[in-house]
Amino acid sequence: MFAGLIVFSSIRYEQKVKFLFELFDFNEEGTLHYENLALMLFNIQNAAYKIYTLDKNANQAEVESFLEEYFTEDSEISLEKLIRWTLRVDAIGSFFKATGH
Repeated sequence: MFAGLIVFSSIRYEQKVKFLFELFDFNEEGTLHYENLALMLFNIQNAAYKIYTLDKNANQAEVESFLEEYFTEDSEISLEKLIRWTLRVDAIGSFFKATGH
């Protein structure tokens, strides 16, 4: 749920991505591995459903299918690259527009 609170907060977009990155960089290596990125997106989606009080749960297979369009399972991404990637991907931009932020 914390991931959703970050997404729906009024802080700047780059700060949101940074907070999320740091939250899911469990090993503090400065990169997110594919599985951590998938977990981050899964948690954001679940939190959005709860915030909007939708009777729905995120689907891990759908999250992974989305990520597979851009990454392989052995991929890792830095904060800077994550910010650039999220700004380029229409589905992510649409999500943030829908949250009003």
